[in-house]
Amino acid sequence: MQASYNPIFDCKGCIIKVVKFATDITRHVHAITEIESLKKTHQQHAQLPSRA
Repeated sequence: MQASYNPIFDCKGCIIKVVKFATDITRHVHAITEIESLKKTHQQHAQLPSRA
């Protein structure tokens, strides 16, 4: 979960309330983890000797 808190001001500049915006970032975190895993696998394979 990623969240931000945003103050709401009145005409005098005083905070009258705070609005919280929250976003579920689970899919994003899973995608980043998968990309990192694939990069690691690629690096390991790139270090193997060529069969040419």
